[in-house]
Amino acid sequence: MKQFFIKNKWPIIIIVILLAIIFVLFSQNQALKYSLIEYQSTPRIELHNTLDYSSSNNWFDGEIRGFVAFNNTDDQPHNLTQYYIIEPLKKLDENSNQLFSVEEIMALNNLPPSSIGKWDAGIKNNSSTTITLEDYAGNQFFIDKLTKEILMTDKQGDKTRLITSNTDYRNFMWKFLAK
Repeated sequence: MKQFFIKNKWPIIIIVILLAIIFVLFSQNQALKYSLIEYQSTPRIELHNTLDYSSSNNWFDGEIRGFVAFNNTDDQPHNLTQYYIIEPLKKLDENSNQLFSVEEIMALNNLPPSSIGKWDAGIKNNSSTTITLEDYAGNQFFIDKLTKEILMTDKQGDKTRLITSNTDYRNFMWKFLAK
């Protein structure tokens, strides 16, 4: 055995060096992968839900800023982040219901977020626990008054939810990007 190592000393040294290089490169790749996930798990806009309902005057105040998370994560785009900002307006519709402003914001890869458009949404239903908003295109936003969770359904029937907390966004992105 000793003769084998002496006779093949240089090929063995080269193999050991190559294995060390492969290990170092693999470690650097893993570190870069997790650095990228860490970067991508920071939302591009401030996320929060401060929407508050006053039952005494039947009026909403505050705003919702959320990231659009698809129920089916296979449909979630990897290179695009989509956000909604929903704000109650100080104006009423023809049925004396308060109107809301809905703004859609998109951010592609490393480009800054930009507004795609802003439009009004009206109250379709206002129960003791949930408010349902509907915009001109038939998209519906279901806002739970107690938990402040926002579920959405578009006119094609696709279901999504708005993530309105930085911690929830980070957890979602880590699971989504690490798979």
